[in-house]
Amino acid sequence: MSYKVLFIGNSHTFVENLPWLFTAVCKQAGIDVQAVMITHPGCDLRWHLSSFCALPNIRFGGYDYVVLQQKSHPFAGAEPLIEQGLELFEAINAAGSTAVLMNTWAERNNPDGQKIIDDAFASLQALCPGSLLAPCGAAWHKLRGVIDLYFEDGAHQNARGAYLNVCVLAKTIFGIDPLKLPPYIETDTLSVKLTEDDIQLLQKTAATV
Repeated sequence: MSYKVLFIGNSHTFVENLPWLFTAVCKQAGIDVQAVMITHPGCDLRWHLSSFCALPNIRFGGYDYVVLQQKSHPFAGAEPLIEQGLELFEAINAAGSTAVLMNTWAERNNPDGQKIIDDAFASLQALCPGSLLAPCGAAWHKLRGVIDLYFEDGAHQNARGAYLNVCVLAKTIFGIDPLKLPPYIETDTLSVKLTEDDIQLLQKTAATV
């Protein structure tokens, strides 16, 4: 069986080619995934609601899962996330797909911002029955001061951050145990090759959230 997964977001989705890295990790677990991405730099979910791409894709694309990634740097707060997320959730639910809320990470210089983001996503999920919450931000927070997950701008993901996000998403969506994944990843989507030590640390962290 092959699953169709739609990713809706901005540069925090397309940097390091997250959707295709996700397919590569799922393949390692024996799960075939077709990924589609609708993104635009700096946009929030409201932008996608007003575009000509997101809603038609949700309604007619036949997706099993739709991953929603909200603008988080800066994070505008719970109110716009809930307003925009609920509208998209209703469309996803009506299409018979499962919404996946990608709980994002705070900036490198804003560790206190993580709880604000986490609380907002928890509030959104509580209003979206049947949705899944991928706690990427919680996984990032566990590794603060341990390993650098950030691109040089202190906001976007680097290759390690992208791999961590993908492990969390794979666990959330398909129940893939990160600890059972091999200590390597064969992909040309990442900007640098990850070391075995890095991969195992990221897998262990993803398994704990």
